[in-house]
Order: sequence, then C-alpha cells, then structure tokens
Amino acid sequence: MKAKKHLGQHFLIDALVIDKIVTAIRQNCPTDEAVLEVGPGRGAISFYLQDIYEQFKAVELDRDMITYLSQRMDADKLLHLDFLKADLSKLFGGA
Repeated sequence: MKAKKHLGQHFLIDALVIDKIVTAIRQNCPTDEAVLEVGPGRGAISFYLQDIYEQFKAVELDRDMITYLSQRMDADKLLHLDFLKADLSKLFGGA
C-alpha cells in the first residue's frame, strides 16, 4: 500500500525504532492508562499497543488503512474518523 502524501502519511518500518517507541511508551505509561494513537498507518506500533493496553484506541482517517487495519485489530480499538474533528471526551466512553 502506497503512502498518501496529501494525508501526510509516512510508514514506520524500522523494527528497532518500533521497539524503542513501544518500550518508551511502556516505561512511561502504566498499562491501566488510556492510550490513543493518531494515524496508526499500517499498525506498526498499534499491533503491540492493543495487546498491552486494554484502553487503547487508534484513530485513522484513511479508509484504505481502516480496511487493512480492521483485518488485524480489535474492532473496538480502531476508529475511522478525523481526529481534528473528534470529540475527545467520548473516545474512551466519557460523557
């Protein structure tokens, strides 16, 4: 799948960088915290975080990425919406 530059897409593929990012998140965010990933792309980080954090959500605008991710992620953790227009208070079941 090609990156859509008009959406600012750049896909993370370096396993060492992915590991460093996931490790940093785990060290700084307790597993009972809510974690939100904006623009998960191909899910390089998402696939790890969804297994670690019960309150994990990934917000993606690109319909093609949603189709790809929905085959590999829990449906309740993947949201197809424009983050800039999202009501953040409702993402994790808030009022």
